[in-house]
Order: sequence, then C-alpha cells, then structure tokens
Amino acid sequence: MDAVQGSRFEAAFTAAVAIGLRQGEILGLQWSDVDLTSGKLTVRGALQRVDKKLIRVEPKSRTSKRTIQLPAVCVSAFAQHKPIRLHDLRHSAAALLLAQGESPRYITELLGHSQVSFTMETYVHVLDEVKKEVATRMDEILARPPVANRVANKTRPAHVS
Repeated sequence: MDAVQGSRFEAAFTAAVAIGLRQGEILGLQWSDVDLTSGKLTVRGALQRVDKKLIRVEPKSRTSKRTIQLPAVCVSAFAQHKPIRLHDLRHSAAALLLAQGESPRYITELLGHSQVSFTMETYVHVLDEVKKEVATRMDEILARPPVANRVANKTRPAHVS
C-alpha cells in the first residue's frame, strides 16, 4: 500500500486489497456505483476487452452483481480520488503556467485553444490571484517608510553614523 500511496492508482489498489474486487470490476466502476455517504459499493459491471475494444459488460453471474460494505480505508481512498479527473490536471497546468507569468499566447498554443481570449476567460480566476500577487510585489518595491521615519531621517545630521 505504501508503494501506491498518493498515486492515481491508490483507490484501485485499496479496493483490490481490502475487498477483493477483480481487475475488470475495478476498471468498470463508475461513480454511480460508489456511495461514500453510506460507505457502500455496488458491482454492476466490469471492463472487458471484446474485439480489441474495451467495453463495460454485465457481471458474469447473478452472484457477481453485489453490494459491498466498504472498510473506512476504501471510503477514504475513494473520497480522495473522486475530485481528481485527468481534465483537472490540464486546468492545473494552465493555472500554474499563468501563475508563473508565462505568455498567454504560449499557453493558448500549448492547450490547443484557437483564441487567446478563450484561454484567458477560462482561467480568469487564476489571473485575479496573479493580479493580487503583482500588486503585493509592487507595494514591496515602492513601499516608503512612514512619514515620521522620513522626517526623522531628514533632520539627522549627515555626518552622524
């Protein structure tokens, strides 16, 4: 379990070890099969290769279709896995590039968008954070001491060290 901790396969390996699901059953799971609130998982199908294509098929037998009470370790693994979608990582890449100040034109080309405006509209939430960071950095650059400190420094004789 340590070997897969934090990986995208953690939930799958946890289900295999903790409740003995078959590989095809794990690969055939859909979120509608998992109820994290009640901690139950229903096996309704399996992923199988048919004519060189992967398809979701009915369970092999009546007993293969079953509802399983999940151990807490499985519920936790599934809960951590649920917010992660491959497409979310695409958004993360764009957000990180914008936050680093990369060119919007470059990001648009990288993502395969046809318009810079589309990229910018899609990631405007990131731009708001970048704007705040830029404003903070500008404050750091241009910050002047309070007026009282400036007056005290001007009245001090130049030869005093």
